[in-house]
Amino acid sequence: MFLIMPVTAVGARRYRNGGDRVFWRGFSGVENLQSVATLSLQVWTEQCVLPDVSACINALDQPLPMVIDYKDLKTAYRNDPAIGSALEWVGQETGFEHFSDQALKATAYDCLARIPGAKDPRQAGILRESLNRNTSNHERYLLTDPGTLRFRPGSKTHFRNLYLAGDWIRNQVDVPTMEGAICSGYTAIEELLKEV
Repeated sequence: MFLIMPVTAVGARRYRNGGDRVFWRGFSGVENLQSVATLSLQVWTEQCVLPDVSACINALDQPLPMVIDYKDLKTAYRNDPAIGSALEWVGQETGFEHFSDQALKATAYDCLARIPGAKDPRQAGILRESLNRNTSNHERYLLTDPGTLRFRPGSKTHFRNLYLAGDWIRNQVDVPTMEGAICSGYTAIEELLKEV
């Protein structure tokens, strides 16, 4: 029997077989990997908030320094006259854990309103909001600090029948993204097929 295990990001050692030295001996260095809790804020408005902007805006104030308006990028929004903007902010919660949900939203809205030509979402008729504080271990984002690549395990493990797949496993992309997770899944299958 062979097993391909989709694994969650770092911190797994604390939660899975933490004291089992036989299990962890093949994953030396994995404890050096770190992750952060991410934030995402999605807001749909009646009126357009970012006219003439179809790109991602970066370098806004933390903790949500990046925003994009999906209105013209996704067919469902582009063809819906009731939606003026479909905004999404992303960032990390580190240092802002004490902020309330309302404070996080206000910070994002205030920052966006300072951009020349942008409209404050609160003045554009908010249709719906969704704030996600991704703090659970399986939702955290792997930090790819310099020198940490060597600690990321490959798909093949020291167990004959265990293969790993996930965005934090070494792969052709080597960036913790959906594409990286898919590449590591393909690699795990290729490694498994060599054994069959």
